[in-house]
Amino acid sequence: MTQIHPQTFAQLSSFSQWTAVFLGLLIIGGSLYPLAHLPGPTGSDKLLHLLAYGTWAFFIPLALVGRVSLQRVVLASMLSLSGLIELIQPYVNRHGEWSDWLVNGAGILLGASVGSVLERRWRPSPYPS
Repeated sequence: MTQIHPQTFAQLSSFSQWTAVFLGLLIIGGSLYPLAHLPGPTGSDKLLHLLAYGTWAFFIPLALVGRVSLQRVVLASMLSLSGLIELIQPYVNRHGEWSDWLVNGAGILLGASVGSVLERRWRPSPYPS
């Protein structure tokens, strides 16, 4: 892959910012929405956790281009929020599982890693020709 046009990259970054906010709200809302009945056996939802948090984290490096310190703070905050959600879930008729938190962390690490590699490859040089 090669660098992309600076204007296109700026549009991608803006899209990534809005997408990250939307996905964050969707994940928080979906995780804390009260259920009428407690879900069945736990453990079968791990792939969904990995994909949800991985997709969310993928957009962080693209949304916060070149701001590695801020990216790390945001990703650590996502992991902390994930743990807080697991603590709250029993109060909204859901299972709170630490294994979900671990899988969420794996998704965050995987998604942010892929996003970071693509961000570095696509980012225009400071002095485009």
